[in-house]
Amino acid sequence: MIALPSDVARGERKAKRAFEVVFGAMVRFLDRDMHNRAHDTRATAQAIAALCVGGMVVARAMDDREVADELRKACMDVALQLGGQGENAGNSSGSEAFRANHETLYPDPTEAYPTFGRTL
Repeated sequence: MIALPSDVARGERKAKRAFEVVFGAMVRFLDRDMHNRAHDTRATAQAIAALCVGGMVVARAMDDREVADELRKACMDVALQLGGQGENAGNSSGSEAFRANHETLYPDPTEAYPTFGRTL
């Protein structure tokens, strides 16, 4: 999802439809896990998915690793708040558990992929 948007945008309709299917699956997954039911959950799930993908696309284009890390953290914080799992949602322990689990499942990608997040 992160590496494809620019290529898909220039691609054929078939590639765009495939991208939409995957993005739609991501939105449905987020919608099912939404803790903040006071809002339109589909619209919120779409915004979270776009924030996650867009935030990573922008972070990967940055040369300054510290600024890129700050951007990724900001995107994650806002996404958690939108989904009802952030500190401001009254569920800070859930947010902390999510972060701990996320860091276990997704360690620093630059360790495995030294060019990750860097402009080539």
